Amino acid sequence: MKAALFLFTFIPALLTASAAGTERESLNREKFRLTWQYPRPLTPAEEYQTGILSRKISSFSNLLDEILSRSGSERINVFIGTGSKNFFDSQRKTLFLEGGAAFDIKKSLNVLSAGLGIPADYLGLRDYFGNPIPYRGAFLALFQMNGRFYLSEERNGKSSVLLEESQYFNQLQSAGGQLMAYRLRNSLWFVNIGRKKNFLYYSADDPSVSTSFGGDLFLKAFDSDGKSCAIAVVSGDKSHILHGRISGKPEILFADLPYDIDRIFISGDRIVFSATDETGRTIVGVASASQKKIFNLYSMAEEFVVLAKDSKGMYIFYPRSRRIAFLDEEHHTVLIFGMKAQKIRDGDGVKYLIAPKQDFLDESSLGALLESHSPSVMYLRDVNHLNFVKKQLSSCEQYSFYPLSADEYVILAKEGSTRKFTKYAVRGLLSEERLLFEKNNRRRKYALALSAFLAMLILTAQGVINGKKKQKNG
Repeated sequence: MKAALFLFTFIPALLTASAAGTERESLNREKFRLTWQYPRPLTPAEEYQTGILSRKISSFSNLLDEILSRSGSERINVFIGTGSKNFFDSQRKTLFLEGGAAFDIKKSLNVLSAGLGIPADYLGLRDYFGNPIPYRGAFLALFQMNGRFYLSEERNGKSSVLLEESQYFNQLQSAGGQLMAYRLRNSLWFVNIGRKKNFLYYSADDPSVSTSFGGDLFLKAFDSDGKSCAIAVVSGDKSHILHGRISGKPEILFADLPYDIDRIFISGDRIVFSATDETGRTIVGVASASQKKIFNLYSMAEEFVVLAKDSKGMYIFYPRSRRIAFLDEEHHTVLIFGMKAQKIRDGDGVKYLIAPKQDFLDESSLGALLESHSPSVMYLRDVNHLNFVKKQLSSCEQYSFYPLSADEYVILAKEGSTRKFTKYAVRGLLSEERLLFEKNNRRRKYALALSAFLAMLILTAQGVINGKKKQKNG
């Protein structure tokens, strides 16, 4: 009977998902099986919306798991699709939810609570997701509660909400000092942490902006160095780069670029961006904001992760070949070959611990790498440091790991609905360990010396005794 109900429930979903233009994903948990069906994204805007919906469904799944486990209910099925209506089929034990832009976490949980007859007591539940960002002595965290999305400042074990949004916001980045920048569906905002106020910096939906490009725009990526901001927008198969001071408004720097920009970085006058050209190749461009000139386009043969940026260019790490290179307006220079690299996974995905096997970097490059705080890569001083951090991470249950520099990192642990940030100083811990090791070595040396001295005394005494015996016998 259960098998028949399962087939009756999911065969229509399978047939629909197999149709052209749709995608289907499944998630299995102890208390439920979730199936999510959605149109295949074709444009950057659709890809962005699908990514946001994926995050919201992940958040919903974690809340659902906690509610079902707490209520002790039977295992259920959940189907989320654009053609579905919000209702619970008690006979099939299946929760049907409307997907797409209409998907709402709070409404979905209300439908479940009404269908199962359990109290909708989820107001205090928190589901952490997103990237916390170091901010002086505190940390910033994204979290969802009661169907809304928040940015909070975590300091001394206490949370202070900085802003509240009805939409999920992503690409949260430090903009220097008291400023953070974050992106909504098609607009860029800055939040002043001290004043707890946010302001709109750019909107692709503004008619005055749209008419400048003669078509629909989609905000793809942005970056800030604390003084200026660089924004990448796309319209059709063309990309455009805007640039401006944070205190002003961005203006068009480069228009109608014949490739799809996906990442952009700015440091002083230098702007670096990565894109995909019409043949599907990954390219990286280096440009000057003041000269309004793109100096060079590099074709990238393998995937890379950004390590650090400075006023001349950008440091990148190639995970497959384990190389570090520097890109500037004229050269792609490989700085280190054969890095020691350790891949780790946490709640945010894949990250890397890397360290040189021998030190031959110049002071400026070494300084930039040691101070870098890439969210995906931690550059360490040597292999001993790497092994130590790897051991430290394997000995604790962390939800997320965030490098601050070569000497510091943060671990976010999650216990139930509580988040806890802990900062670790790599060199300090290593120094203590080495000091302890040196003490142990010193004790061992003393013990060996004492043993040798005692052995020598015993041998000397034995020799004296044997000599006296020979004299008596003689």
